[in-house]
Amino acid sequence: MTVDDIRPEHEHPIRSKEEFDRRRALVLERFEEKAKPLAKNLWLVPYLVALYRFMKDADAHWMKKAIAVSALLYFIAPLDAMPDVAPIVGYLDDLGVALAAIRYLGKQLDPYLPF
Repeated sequence: MTVDDIRPEHEHPIRSKEEFDRRRALVLERFEEKAKPLAKNLWLVPYLVALYRFMKDADAHWMKKAIAVSALLYFIAPLDAMPDVAPIVGYLDDLGVALAAIRYLGKQLDPYLPF
């Protein structure tokens, strides 16, 4: 499976290295702030950290990192399908997007897990 297999009838949402760099900077700026409150209660946090570390790895291909950036950007975005102000329910869409990215990248994230 390749990056293009995710959305075969559409273009990839991050179409250029410049777009990737812009979105990556936003994730770097906001990820930790969003993840900290969840760290104590969610088993998913280590995998979010793995996505974050994968995104920062200079050796990983930018197209695969674009998947991580997209998922993390959705996770930190203040506007999404279900507002985060609603307890628990507000995070379901964020978690669904993150889980899809984690599942797609699979074993490639193992070296980036914090444990």
